[in-house]
Amino acid sequence: MIHGLISDVHANLEALRAVMAELGDVDDIWFLGDAVGYGPDPQACFEEVSKSCSRTIAGNHDLGVAGVIGLGRFRYAAAVACRYSMRELSDEAKQRIGALPLTLELDDGVTLTHGSLVDPIWQYVISAAIADLSFEAADFRVLFVGHSHFPAVFVKEGEAPCVLLAFEEDKPIELGGEGKRGTEDEPGARATRFIINPGAVGQPRDGDPRAAYAIYDDEAQTVTLRRVEYPIAETQRKMADAMLPGSLAERLSYGL
Repeated sequence: MIHGLISDVHANLEALRAVMAELGDVDDIWFLGDAVGYGPDPQACFEEVSKSCSRTIAGNHDLGVAGVIGLGRFRYAAAVACRYSMRELSDEAKQRIGALPLTLELDDGVTLTHGSLVDPIWQYVISAAIADLSFEAADFRVLFVGHSHFPAVFVKEGEAPCVLLAFEEDKPIELGGEGKRGTEDEPGARATRFIINPGAVGQPRDGDPRAAYAIYDDEAQTVTLRRVEYPIAETQRKMADAMLPGSLAERLSYGL
């Protein structure tokens, strides 16, 4: 099957629509958290994610808007945007958001979470040292994460420290690996394991303002980063109309 991987929509409907148009031929879509916060269209984005994604988990902004966690740890602009999302979302939507799981374990050793397996809500997997903590925390083969808004692939061979691979647009990463998981009969067998972040749909932070997503082919065992342009100026206009912090709108132009 071909799976679309999306994360961190952050109420950016124009970016979400552009990505969904590109994902028309996939078998299903997995969402890695944060449908709301930052942007101007939380209700429409959450409804689109709910309708289109077969697997959905909660991010920290989702939980903040749903009232599951407090906003005290959010930066000022993020907290302002979360309060805007709270006002714009229906009570029924907030209840559904609050009921979303923090992690999902799927078939074939695949796990989904927003932050990390050490802290699904807050920890950013942004270095090999932090990635190693999740590799140690659970026996997954592939872990898909979001939260950092930065496309990344970490690979771990056996007990060696993990390394960060280049995750370049339209260049598939092979996930088959040369080894296999250890067993009672072969306790020393090597394993190839991965932590993969598809980047952000609604607020990229890697210097590329285009919406980011990824394609996971579970038969070919590849993952591919994709980017798509969207009308950033329209999202920025709507953010201004909603009186959201100007810094949140400005950063969309630069992918920061």
